[in-house]
Amino acid sequence: MRCTLSRALFLATFAILSGQGSSLRSAPLWENFSGEKAFAHVQHLVDLGPRPAGSEALEKSRLYIIEQLKSAGWTVARSEFSDQTPSGKVTFVNLIARFGTGEKKEAAQFLLCSHYDTKTFD
Repeated sequence: MRCTLSRALFLATFAILSGQGSSLRSAPLWENFSGEKAFAHVQHLVDLGPRPAGSEALEKSRLYIIEQLKSAGWTVARSEFSDQTPSGKVTFVNLIARFGTGEKKEAAQFLLCSHYDTKTFD
């Protein structure tokens, strides 16, 4: 389980944090990727401990991800919604990040759907 979580966090971190600041924007994002930095981001998230929906640790991880994305030139929006769970009504937050101007002439696009929370087993 821990290995699977680590892999998932690594892939999520790779996909959303591989962008660089404005001075490197002319190079494709993947050319500036650093596995060492990706693992450091994953370690930071793991060090926050369990991150179930609605927890302070999850909000801290969310703020960290937003900060890292913005510092790399991404724009980030929060999409909040609430739903009933076995523990009652819980608010969830999706992060939507975009790089570039959004013009159609910009080439590569990808979609990443990933969890950055942790599941509780009640």
